Amino acid sequence: MQHQPHHSSTSAPGLHPQATHDYHQQDRRKTKARSKLSTNTRIAKRQQGESVMLKAAATH
Repeated sequence: MQHQPHHSSTSAPGLHPQATHDYHQQDRRKTKARSKLSTNTRIAKRQQGESVMLKAAATH
């Protein structure tokens, strides 16, 4: 694999522009999935916390 210096610095070394594009698409998808996952986790934690508080309120 030869490195083509005329590509932008964002391209992964040795990849064609199209391959680089796919690479970044994949990366973006991963990031999106990760942020979605963390959002779901946050929501789940909040719901858990609420149900715990409700139980505590019910037992008093």
